[in-house]
This record gives sequence, structure tokens and C-alpha cells, in this order.
Amino acid sequence: MNVFKTRSGFAYLSAVVIIVFLITCSQIAIQLTLSQETGTRNLATLMSLQELRSQRLLRNSLLLLAPNNTTVNPLHIDPASQLKSDLAFEEATNRQLIGDGTPVDIATQIKVLQPDFVLMESAGQKELSDYTAKNTKDMVAQIAVIFVHEQKYLQGVYATYTELTQQADASVRVVQILEISIYVVSLLVVGYEVLGVVLPAERESRRESEGLRLHIKALEEASARAPQSNGGSTIPAPQ
Repeated sequence: MNVFKTRSGFAYLSAVVIIVFLITCSQIAIQLTLSQETGTRNLATLMSLQELRSQRLLRNSLLLLAPNNTTVNPLHIDPASQLKSDLAFEEATNRQLIGDGTPVDIATQIKVLQPDFVLMESAGQKELSDYTAKNTKDMVAQIAVIFVHEQKYLQGVYATYTELTQQADASVRVVQILEISIYVVSLLVVGYEVLGVVLPAERESRRESEGLRLHIKALEEASARAPQSNGGSTIPAPQ
């Protein structure tokens, strides 16, 4: 009996420890993934904004040739002000994308695009200078430079963005597999606890109850026989 209780206690404690360990691992995996996904989402948003601002460089550069023409500028956008703002945003965003806070592989790919980015930014700044100086001929020349390097830069940023989202999807799939594995192992542990602890304990409890019932019955029978044996005896009279 003591051996059974010791074995049952050890099995029960082991199952509890394993389940707690699995739950802890599951939470760690989930929290790490959520943290990584938050960083990935922020980086992907930043890259999307960089793409948008880069695309507007060419449009605003073209609008500078006819800023007051309502046919090509029906929304009455101030192309000079927007181009200046976009150039400043792109410069700040580019520093962030190649900085220490960006994953090494992503930063490396963005650094490869730096020659096109620098030429595109320089042409945009020159476009603003030519607009102020009303040098239309040179403005057209800068638009050609912006067009060529903007396309290369956008293609590179989009390819990097695609790889980033694929990495995020791969991380999610890994966590899904891990969660399923933890779930299956947890079921096995619970099954082991039921088969190895709960059912044997129930059988042992029934056996002890049956033994106790038989013991009580034997005592009752012994008690019932005791008065009968005492009734046949005689008490000697005092002298």
C-alpha cells in the first residue's frame, strides 16, 4: 500500500510538473512571437510608407513643371512643399531602415539600394533648386534621373518587404507547429495521469473500501455471536 501511494504520488507530481512546463513553454513561444510580429509589423509599415513617398517623388517632380495647371493637378497640391517633405521623410526613414534597430538581413538589403537612393534624393533636391531658379530644362533632366533610380529603388524595397513578410509567416507557422505539439503532448500526459494515477487510485480505493466493509461485517458477526456464548454460562452462588 505504501509503495502504491509513493508511486502514485510520484506519477501525479511528474504529470503536474510536465503540464506546467508545457504551459510555460507555450506562453514563452507566444510572447516571443507576438513581440517579433509587433516589430515586423512596424518595420513593414515603415517600408510601405517609404515606397509611397518614393512613388510621389516622380509625380511631384512632374507637377513642378505645371503646378497651377488644374488639368494635371486637380487637387491643387503644392508639389514643391510636398516634394520637400517627402525628401526629408525618406532621408529619415532610410537612416532608420539601415540602422541598428533593423534586422541585419533586412538592413543589408536596404544598404545595397543606397546608390540608387542617394542619386534619387540628390535629383529631388536639385529639382527643388531648379524650380526656385525656374530652370525648366534642368528640371526635366532631373526628372529623368529620378525616374530611373526610383524604379530600381522601389523594386528593391518591395523585394525586401516581401521577404520580411515571408519570414514573419514562417515564424507564425513554426509557433503553430509548436503549439500543436504542446497540445498533443499535454493530452498524452493527461492520458498517462488518468491511466497511471487516477484509475489505479480508484481501484485501490475500491479494494480498501471492500476490505473495510468485510472487516466491519466480520466485527458485526463477532458481536452477534458474543451474547449467545455468554448466555449458556452460569454464575456460581456465593457461599
